[in-house]
Amino acid sequence: MFGSKHSLLTSTSLSLAALAGGTLLLLSIFTPPLHAEGESTAEPLAPQERFLAAKSALEEGDKRRFLHLAETLRDYSLYPYLRYWYLRDDLAGQQSDTLHTFFTRYRDLPLTPLLRSVWLRHLAGSERWREYIAFYRGSNSAELRCYAHLAELHSGDPVAAWDGARQLWLVGTTQHPACDPLFAAWEEAGGISDALRWQRIELSMASGHSGLAGYLAEAFDEKERQWVTLWRQVDNRPERIRDESVLQQDNEHSRRIVLHGLQRLASEEPAAAAKLWQTLAGQYNFSAQARQRLIQTIALNFALDGDLRALIWFDQLPPTSLSATSHGWAVRAALRQEKWQAVLNWIERMPPVQRNAEPWRYWQARAHEALGQTQQAAAIYTALSHSRTYYGFLAADRTGNPYNLEHESLEISDEALEALQRKPALQRAHELYQLGLIRDARREWDGAVLKMSRSERLAAGKLAAHWQWHDRALLALAMADHFDDLAIRFPLAHHEAVMREAEVNGLDPAWVYAVARHESGFIPDVQSSAGALGLMQLMPGTGRNIAHQLNIEADRHTLLEPETNIRFGSHYLQQVQSRFDGNPVMATAAYNAGPHRVEQWKPLQGNMDADIWIDTMPYYETRQYVRRVMAYAVFYDQRLARPITPLHQRMPRISPQPAILSCDGCTPGEGDEG
Repeated sequence: MFGSKHSLLTSTSLSLAALAGGTLLLLSIFTPPLHAEGESTAEPLAPQERFLAAKSALEEGDKRRFLHLAETLRDYSLYPYLRYWYLRDDLAGQQSDTLHTFFTRYRDLPLTPLLRSVWLRHLAGSERWREYIAFYRGSNSAELRCYAHLAELHSGDPVAAWDGARQLWLVGTTQHPACDPLFAAWEEAGGISDALRWQRIELSMASGHSGLAGYLAEAFDEKERQWVTLWRQVDNRPERIRDESVLQQDNEHSRRIVLHGLQRLASEEPAAAAKLWQTLAGQYNFSAQARQRLIQTIALNFALDGDLRALIWFDQLPPTSLSATSHGWAVRAALRQEKWQAVLNWIERMPPVQRNAEPWRYWQARAHEALGQTQQAAAIYTALSHSRTYYGFLAADRTGNPYNLEHESLEISDEALEALQRKPALQRAHELYQLGLIRDARREWDGAVLKMSRSERLAAGKLAAHWQWHDRALLALAMADHFDDLAIRFPLAHHEAVMREAEVNGLDPAWVYAVARHESGFIPDVQSSAGALGLMQLMPGTGRNIAHQLNIEADRHTLLEPETNIRFGSHYLQQVQSRFDGNPVMATAAYNAGPHRVEQWKPLQGNMDADIWIDTMPYYETRQYVRRVMAYAVFYDQRLARPITPLHQRMPRISPQPAILSCDGCTPGEGDEG
């Protein structure tokens, strides 16, 4: 079954008579003569070849050849893509009826929202506001939302326009330029008050956009502008709150600025902020909520430094005001100093749901063990060791139990797989994937899987694995909450390249695989928001340096080639491993966060157990990254049919830094699990 060619979609061809009344005007874009003069009426190419030829013809501006080829592909599953590309490239020449027909006929096509957005921008640029409202379906785009409210205004509905303008106004970042005319009209109508300006200034300062605050303040009189200027100066140099005489007054403005300065100072020098707060706390009429927020910030930043003063500051807060993040960092502050009774006490103070999560159960057991309470520790370790996770493996190491590496192959019936392959979206996804149009293929696949039941997602994961489409197989099974098929979860993708580069660089291939698996999920063309590229997520600058070291030419396109990306990524892994004396834990952290930060995170004195060091690193992302890579390496030992290397062998103790280094920019991290 899998070896046979999947069936094409049923014909989408419609007779020209169906165009009567303008109901299907879209098809009129493909009504020139089927065969241009001098061309053969026979088409020797396969549909896939004709499709690619049509795409190339359109890109080259050869519309006659494009239209000729498109006519021969009306029954082909990817025919809607030809329509999409044609319309997208010639919006100025289209009528609304044509776009309406496309949106109606292909409402489930993933390309339809993309074309709708482009069409809406075209309508807004032409100030065709009533048509804009007719085509608008809501959007997460601030640009399109602003156009929608402008359209409401021009169509005689100012109430809706001003309500939308208010929502778009109250953000702490600069909005899209499309919002400028909306805000200008709202201001002219008397809608933007000084109170609203102050609200947005406060949001912008809290989010680190002081330049926006300065711009907004230009509408104030001189006295009010001076407060914003001072606020921005304090944002730049928080210690100014001690010296500015105007801030000694207790009023709304001074309280805002002093609190902001203390928050900023706490992120850089928590001890200085703590000392200054003790001086200023009684001088201003701060709200209880503001006081608690500042105390929590001071405590968190002490904890980030591994300073036990964090616990004193956390203790000042009502238990109900402590977030999960604060509870977690209280434990980490004690953990960093190996104050095991404090570790145990703070874990016991956690809410039950948090306390019963695997990380805190593990550390509870570690604390019991360190305090000589071996029976309590053994009971927790034994229960955890059944888990097929990082903490389960650590617990198994503490008790000498074997790892749980049970694999259960996902079995899906042929009938279920055949039914799945008949879905038009998956037919299009497979065809696009075979043609190398990977981004379009992913878009089709993801849209289809999102609408599937759990059983269908399981079948989709099996199907994608058969196609060797590893990243979509992983996604489908994750969405189905299925983790028992270890062969699909940990594929041996690009096996020859990984094994070759691991040998060349003297690396553990299971570790190389684990890094690639976590970095990209084996998506070859992935690019992170920071600009990292490919399977092993190399930054372009790192890629250029490695290319120079290897004496080869490499550009962005080259870095996205799997073989090159694996070669460069393995070379860099070897470099960071050498820098950190062969310690794979520190090398893994350095691969994610950079060697300089890892040097800063070393203990100040004495060696530290690797499990403690990992869980007390300041960055949530790096903590999670190292834990997963260490666990994934175990699974890849199994997949490579190698002896399993226990985590305690992969995780040697962490050596101290040679001198005290500051931690610049460390934050708990958004989404911190606490």
